[in-house]
Amino acid sequence: MANNITSKKARKLLAQFNVAFACMSILPLLVCAYLIASKFFSISIFIGLNGVFFLLATIFAILGMLLGHQVLREVIRDLAG
Repeated sequence: MANNITSKKARKLLAQFNVAFACMSILPLLVCAYLIASKFFSISIFIGLNGVFFLLATIFAILGMLLGHQVLREVIRDLAG
């Protein structure tokens, strides 16, 4: 029974991490891309070096999420065991 509670707590922590990650990195990146593309320039602004920078920012955000998941799972595993 205690393992089930720990599992529920772990899922809740991971869900909270996903929400925090989305609020801190993915949503601001998407809003920035929308503003740049629709308000200031055309979609062609993402072709070339600017597109590479935006792609790198997105890749680093996703890698940060994966690393955060791994660290959070290790912490939960250490606290539970």
